[in-house]
Parts: sequence; C-alpha cells; structure tokens
Amino acid sequence: AGVMIGRAALANPWVFRDWADANAGREITPRSEAEYLNWLRKYDQQMQAGGTTDHHRLGKLKQLAKAWSLAGALPETETRAALRADCDLDFYASLAKGNSS
Repeated sequence: AGVMIGRAALANPWVFRDWADANAGREITPRSEAEYLNWLRKYDQQMQAGGTTDHHRLGKLKQLAKAWSLAGALPETETRAALRADCDLDFYASLAKGNSS
C-alpha cells in the first residue's frame, strides 16, 4: 500500500509526523509561527541550492505564505506586506514583524 501526498506536503510539511503521531495515539501539536517561518527558510535554501531563480523562489515563498495565512498559521497583516515584497529580504522582514512577540 502506498500514499500519494504531492502538493499537500507543501501545505502541511509535517503531514507525515502528524500521521505518525495520530497512529501512535499521540496528540498532534499545532505548529508555532516560528516553525512555519523556519520551514520557509529551509525550503528557500533548498530551492537556492537547486538553482531556482530569485524570482521563482520568491513566488513560491509567497504562495506558501498566502496559503498558510489563509489557514490562520501566519498573521494576515504581515503576510499581506510580505506578498508585496520585491526581494526575499523584504519578504522575511515583513513576516518577522508578526513573530517578534
């Protein structure tokens, strides 16, 4: 038997950990905003290492940030500012404003 996840793994990169926890009878713990931001940075580094252009990387990061914001994982105001960013530094700076508490 197999499982096909595809894009769902981007929407919830912890899907396999959650699945294992659920199968083991453990509570699935919600992710913190910091965990989402750390995951975005790791994903960005992997895209960069793979030769993805800056423009394409920023577009992918914005897609995820928007989806996570709509799901309530990232703050709406900071995400809107991040979606208007022209570079990754501005993108991360906008999102970090919501994670300063």
